[in-house]
Amino acid sequence: ADELRALVMPRRHAEVWIETRAFNRVAVDSLVRCVQRLNGQKSFYVGLVIATKRAPRPYRLGKKLVEMSLQLRTSVGTRLAGLDTLSNDAPSEAELQRFKVPLNPVHMRKHMRKVQAAMSEHAEKFDEQDLQRRAEEEERLRRGGGGGGGG
Repeated sequence: ADELRALVMPRRHAEVWIETRAFNRVAVDSLVRCVQRLNGQKSFYVGLVIATKRAPRPYRLGKKLVEMSLQLRTSVGTRLAGLDTLSNDAPSEAELQRFKVPLNPVHMRKHMRKVQAAMSEHAEKFDEQDLQRRAEEEERLRRGGGGGGGG
């Protein structure tokens, strides 16, 4: 679960990345926690970003108007999600367990290094805590060897 959490791109990061050319490189292969509303009830799900797509129509993200959406692979198939559905909170244990998409550990560690490098490159856009947390997550994965994959 720690490995999966380390791959999560929170909304506040997506809002930073959308302003950069690194957006696609960083977003694809990240996990996101999205909200969906059904009959007035909020529920959350985890998705793996497999592509960035132009949104069917522009929508508001904070004070900005954006035209980008994320194509996600979820446990129930593929769907398109706006950045405005992303959560800043990490997925719960139950949400991660419902996410039954197989991930390649080597590929995912490579992705983490890519995100780490991009965050260093754009460090001025992120606050110190985010940079520190990323570095710690990467260090923990390196030490733990990331074997398991128990799914």
